[in-house]
Amino acid sequence: MSRATHSGSLPQQDISYVVSRAQQAMAGLTQANAIQVVEETASQPNDFGLTVLHVNASDGTGVQPAVLGGVRADRMVSWTSPGLSLYQGFSANGKLVFATSFGSVTSRAGKKVDEAYGAAYAARIQWHSPLVGGVDFPATPTTCQDVLGAEPADYKTQSAKALSCHLYTLAGRQEINGVNTIKLVLKPQPGLNIGQTLWIDPSSYLPIREAYSNGQADGKTVVLTDNFQWLPRNAASLTALRAAVQQSAVPAGFKSLPADDLLLPAFTPAG
Repeated sequence: MSRATHSGSLPQQDISYVVSRAQQAMAGLTQANAIQVVEETASQPNDFGLTVLHVNASDGTGVQPAVLGGVRADRMVSWTSPGLSLYQGFSANGKLVFATSFGSVTSRAGKKVDEAYGAAYAARIQWHSPLVGGVDFPATPTTCQDVLGAEPADYKTQSAKALSCHLYTLAGRQEINGVNTIKLVLKPQPGLNIGQTLWIDPSSYLPIREAYSNGQADGKTVVLTDNFQWLPRNAASLTALRAAVQQSAVPAGFKSLPADDLLLPAFTPAG
């Protein structure tokens, strides 16, 4: 729930102060190995799905739109912890539609290897693929241009980068779920029909919500909203993470995709 923006200045605070405090807060999350939980929704239903990449040294790399194209979710929840990224797609009534994980596991030889694995439940299909280059899918933007509209695995790093690029201006206060947040809005970007708003909790200077809008070729505007939780690494949060992983287990009898098919969770408008 949110209430309308309250106009007026932020006493003794300017954009530089807010940015500095927010960057410090997010750096603290990294140092503490905090668990990141993000719930993402879109302005239209069924806008989350799976992009299937066929990765093969001889065949090359390409998107396979016909594979699992009908697997759609209304919202996506991601869990990010050192060595693990878990994405879960849910239907409007809360049913788990798909889950895909990127993580480090120990092989039979005792070596750490990176793998992607998951399932599309109604389709009764599973996948298990080796990864090259780590588990950061999608990749966290590294430049100011790349950061606009990005879908990173690590939102705290993305948000810190966006703030360091001086992309925002202060826009007063707005109450979000009982928190009188500091509201930041994206400066107009020449040639780009996009908008972005970031809400900062003044008690912690951590972002608690982000909204991103993008004009489409058909004239429609799509809005993505991310609600953030930053969980301290303690017994309760680790129990919650384990429960999400267990919820995403693959039942017996699912058909397996080829090992060189890599599945990425994606915002894919249903049209």
